[in-house]
Amino acid sequence: MKKILCVLLLCAVVLGCCGCSLLFEDEVNEIPLAENVTVVFLFEDGTECLEKEHIESVSLMVSEDTNQIAFFLTDEGSRVLAETTAKNIGKSLEIHINGETRLRSVIIQEEINDTVFLLDMGDDYDECVSVFDILTKNRYS
Repeated sequence: MKKILCVLLLCAVVLGCCGCSLLFEDEVNEIPLAENVTVVFLFEDGTECLEKEHIESVSLMVSEDTNQIAFFLTDEGSRVLAETTAKNIGKSLEIHINGETRLRSVIIQEEINDTVFLLDMGDDYDECVSVFDILTKNRYS
């Protein structure tokens, strides 16, 4: 498993209170996508980038500075991501979950050649947790 600095989400789910999190270095808790969830990454012109089959698992990573969802990609997903982002630099990427646009305006700055796609949700903690809940159907709690 991948080792990185992450935050254990203890807010509301485990402790039943808000604003509680512990920062520690440990293995990331990768959760498989829910069976009945659909995920599609599309560029602004409708070009498809990634689908559910390209994603092995997801992880929620929150801190005082940011709220992120990490998408751990299959080998094929990493290849597709690199190819499509190289061809779509400067375009925005949308993420559709269960047919609904959940995120817009991720502008591709350069080719993304990695096995992990980090989706930074800025300071919107509630939306980050909401999207993660939908992706995993609350399997992390």
